[in-house]
Amino acid sequence: SRISVGQAESKQGFRHGVTIGLGLGRQRGLRRDLIDQRDAPFAGALIALVFLQILAGALVAGIDAGRGYVDWPLMQGEFLPGESFAMTPPWVNFFENPALVQFVHRMLGYLVLAFAIVFALRCGRSGHRATRNLGRWTGVAILAQVLVGIVTVMQASPLGIALAHQAGALVVVAVLIRAKFEIAYPGEQAIARG
Repeated sequence: SRISVGQAESKQGFRHGVTIGLGLGRQRGLRRDLIDQRDAPFAGALIALVFLQILAGALVAGIDAGRGYVDWPLMQGEFLPGESFAMTPPWVNFFENPALVQFVHRMLGYLVLAFAIVFALRCGRSGHRATRNLGRWTGVAILAQVLVGIVTVMQASPLGIALAHQAGALVVVAVLIRAKFEIAYPGEQAIARG
């Protein structure tokens, strides 16, 4: 579990580094009333979901839960493995039971993917090209991350693929933070003349 906490803390530190490195701490001098503010909270919710998913992934890695259930979409032929709540007290299963930990990580992955699709579609409506592009890239990054996660499971978590999956989480965080910033503070854009 100490490894899991360390992984989550290092990814949180990465998030802060990306924020500073991309210059996201500064604000652009734009009129805030001209920005569609409905998408910024949605981006924040997606960031929170991604962070929860990273924590769940740290638990999967920390207790080596990725090696026990190597089929997909089911887990040893079941949607929710029968041993998911075998430990007592019941709350311990969410942190130490490989079956439930991997199940939660998978379900959060599907939820993050659904949010990412909606996010990409919402960004696609933006009048700002950078917001549209970053929305698409966020969707692509999260879809790629889900696919690498499925391959990781089906290959019983070999080190190389597992590391690629963890690195993919950092890419998702970086792209998503940039997208959220672009939504909140879109760059200037010229209006094309017809």
